[in-house]
Amino acid sequence: MHTFAILAPFIRIALRYAAGALMARGWFTEADAALFLDDEFVGAMVAVFNEAWYALAVKRGWAK
Repeated sequence: MHTFAILAPFIRIALRYAAGALMARGWFTEADAALFLDDEFVGAMVAVFNEAWYALAVKRGWAK
């Protein structure tokens, strides 16, 4: 099994905790969050990236 396939779930969890830490420390302000949440283009790009990443994970067997 490829090393990344083993680490992929841990990377996802670490990224979630990192995002929470950034919000808790105040590195992302309410205005920053609004920028990402209110801009339709940014929201669409995030959605496309997430779907592409998931498709890659399924193709390579990381999403089991």
